[in-house]
Amino acid sequence: MAAERLKWTPELVNQFWDNVGQTRLTELSFAKLGGRSVITAIDHILPRPGRILDFGAGDGHLLRFMAQRGFTVAGYEPSKGRAANLQRALENFDGFLGVVGDDSTETFDVVIMSEVIEHILEEVLDATLDRLARFVRPGGLLVVTTPNNEDLDLDMAYCPVSNLLFHRWQHVRSLDQSSLKSLLSQFGFNEVVTHQVGFDDNIFVPHDAFWSGKPLVGPLPDWLENMRQNKPTVAGAGNRLLYIGQKGGATDYQEQLTAFQALAAPGKSGVHAPKASPHGSGMLMIIGSLGPGGAERQMVSLVEQIVSRGADSVAVALVHRPATERENFFRARLEKTGVRIIDGISAEKSPPGSSSAANPDPFDVLSPELADVRAYYDLLAKENPQTVYLWMDEVCIKGGIAAAALQIPQTLLCFRNVPPYNFSFYHGYQRDCYRFLARQPNLKLLNNSHAGARAYAEWLELPEDAIKVVHNAVDIDDEASAAVLRRQYRAALGVDETTPIVGGVFRMSPEKRPFLWLDVAAIIREKIPNVRFLLVGNGVQFDDVRARAEQLGLTNAVVFADLELRPAAAIAAMDLLFVASRMEGFPNVILEAQALGVPVATTPGGGSPEAVIDGKTGCVFGRDTTARVMAHTIADLLQNRKWRKKAAVLGPQHVKASFGVGRMADQMLAARHEIVARSAVDGEVSPLAADPIVKKADRPQQPWALHWLTTKLPSWMLRS
Repeated sequence: MAAERLKWTPELVNQFWDNVGQTRLTELSFAKLGGRSVITAIDHILPRPGRILDFGAGDGHLLRFMAQRGFTVAGYEPSKGRAANLQRALENFDGFLGVVGDDSTETFDVVIMSEVIEHILEEVLDATLDRLARFVRPGGLLVVTTPNNEDLDLDMAYCPVSNLLFHRWQHVRSLDQSSLKSLLSQFGFNEVVTHQVGFDDNIFVPHDAFWSGKPLVGPLPDWLENMRQNKPTVAGAGNRLLYIGQKGGATDYQEQLTAFQALAAPGKSGVHAPKASPHGSGMLMIIGSLGPGGAERQMVSLVEQIVSRGADSVAVALVHRPATERENFFRARLEKTGVRIIDGISAEKSPPGSSSAANPDPFDVLSPELADVRAYYDLLAKENPQTVYLWMDEVCIKGGIAAAALQIPQTLLCFRNVPPYNFSFYHGYQRDCYRFLARQPNLKLLNNSHAGARAYAEWLELPEDAIKVVHNAVDIDDEASAAVLRRQYRAALGVDETTPIVGGVFRMSPEKRPFLWLDVAAIIREKIPNVRFLLVGNGVQFDDVRARAEQLGLTNAVVFADLELRPAAAIAAMDLLFVASRMEGFPNVILEAQALGVPVATTPGGGSPEAVIDGKTGCVFGRDTTARVMAHTIADLLQNRKWRKKAAVLGPQHVKASFGVGRMADQMLAARHEIVARSAVDGEVSPLAADPIVKKADRPQQPWALHWLTTKLPSWMLRS
């Protein structure tokens, strides 16, 4: 009886790859054997820095190669089993953003689909390529490799048990240059170039200093130089197609923003532009919400300081009207200051027919992704503040554009700890917009760590000193001493004083590396069997983290606690705080722990090393430190009571001396006076209103340090 061809179904495809992934056949995967050559071939288009997605990442070989090379990468893998393996296997790489799912709205600068398109079943082809296109940001690039005009029959395998023929690597289609270009054009991609290449490491690797380990001598060969210039090339065996396409065309945001600024400036022709008028003396904070985040906490602390110093014209605007109690996490603290809170900002669009060629609507020149600028513009035009502080990237960009157009005298952009390409909310317009704002004379860029400032400066191609660093601050305002908090929380947990507790306070998300945290915990327990672990926080990976703890046999050793308004009690109960993050800004929790006398062990992500006196108030691991070395180090610190006792004394002293809220407020307020008050549109100098804080005549004048010691130092510290 003649053999029949296997009819692939989505279920069979998943079964095939889930099981192949459990065998040594993965050693024959294209990404493992040819991945370094692919990276060498497209090195000239890979963003440094920026975001790259490996679409159909398989076992993660290509992701691993790119992460080793220092790129920032994520993976998409439709096989759920392989996706879970990817997340665990690559989590420790600094450049790994995580695995994205089918419903993700993230976008990337470059998406690579290497040896995938030939596997996609016809019934899901359109849906898959549509998903692929959504991952590529407007103007971003797509890279596809696939066999060149493959003869599918020659790579068939026969199963004598089922009497079925099937392609040994589950290929279902063959493409040539013309059909590949035609197919991808249907999903919005314009061909930049298509090469015919044999991805043989013997050909590519000698011409790459990173992979070969040798400095390049002499010019590149002609075929590789042509590839670098995106000229169609035939190289090696030519048995693979290498397609590079662009999603639509690149938008000139600089031109858009310049036109908007001219049209929307006070006294100009735009219908939304207010008449030129002196700015008020007030101060406005704009932030997304009052949720339990670090930026929200710093903003509230700054407002408390400003009000305590006598300012009487301060308002806080929330971009989003609170929909849940969680989004009101810091509302009670903010309400105590008596400042005006604006719940949600919205824009009034121009009525139909209200604009004309002579009097155009300035917002018409902006791309749809910047439509929210209108809401910020309307708010700022109405409030007319002297000073505006904008918090977090989206608020900084859209509020900054509006503030620049309105010529707000003092605008301070308090952006995220590290650049947005590290996060799911990244958009392709962010870099161009920030570069536009960096040229505005009435704006100042602020970051909360030197590491963050360097990362932003590199991304935006700015000198590092263009970004002012103001470290985060903490003010633990509990009425009980650290010792009392410790006893109370441990009693609630049912843990005695002699049982060591290693804790973590973080959002359960990929950048915090919760699986690495648990891996380290499991090894610590091997050395100290009675150790307990306290994890405070929640997030998108919470259920997966609990499941992983169960797999590691940690169910009875780990206590999961929800994030609290005042996490000081939970931190005080710990003997050591462990931070496993891939990246951080300037973590509040590290300051809180030291202030409470709890030593810290942390990975070197972002500004974490700036917060700790390494070896004295904590331990900073090296970038390549393994989970086992981390665990053994933490175990040694737990068993070194003499060292922990010294750290408990030095920690609070370190935080008080360097990271007090009063000092942070001084620096944030002083940053206003580093701004050159000159109109970016017509070059006129704008007069500065009197400082509402400095000028307050009836405010008692005293040194900031004395004021801070007497009003803001936690009472339990004063009693001690």
